[in-house]
Amino acid sequence: MVRTAIFSLIFVIPLLLATSAWSDSGSHWSIDPPFFPHRGRIGVQVEPMTPELRGYFHAPADRGVLVARVEPDRPAARAGLRVGDVIVSADGEPVREPLELIRIVAAAPAGEAIEIGILREAKDRKLNVEPEGEPSLWAEPERLGIWFEEKLQHGSRELRERLEQLERRLDEIERKLEERDDGTGEAARET
Repeated sequence: MVRTAIFSLIFVIPLLLATSAWSDSGSHWSIDPPFFPHRGRIGVQVEPMTPELRGYFHAPADRGVLVARVEPDRPAARAGLRVGDVIVSADGEPVREPLELIRIVAAAPAGEAIEIGILREAKDRKLNVEPEGEPSLWAEPERLGIWFEEKLQHGSRELRERLEQLERRLDEIERKLEERDDGTGEAARET
């Protein structure tokens, strides 16, 4: 029973930490999620478009995300992106939802600008934005799968070693308790 509880804690907690992902705060999606701090990013928050927003901003029905925040002195701000712009494409690909923009920005080669297509005041515009950071594994599902598998195997080895240490320690504690037991099920009292 004790071993099962310890194994559960040792296995479940790291698994939860390893598989946790960021969640959107309200309806805004940050282009800077915390779990890949070195990946390409531009310093904006975007939100999905509702039919009402599409009508108000004259956005196409099949693509577009609304810029809700632009961080000062970051690539998007330096390129001229503004709150209220509707991003309709990035690097030549249509942007229909926030995660598509995140994927495209994260995969951008280091030091290379990507073209961001926007609607501003119902007019099409193009901005060149050079993401900060390095390209991310997250942007390429195959590479992310390989990376995750390697980390999981490494973590599994460490976990097995730690479990073996704990089992040895539990065996030692059980042995000491049995030595103190006087055969009645109670530990002998030292006098």
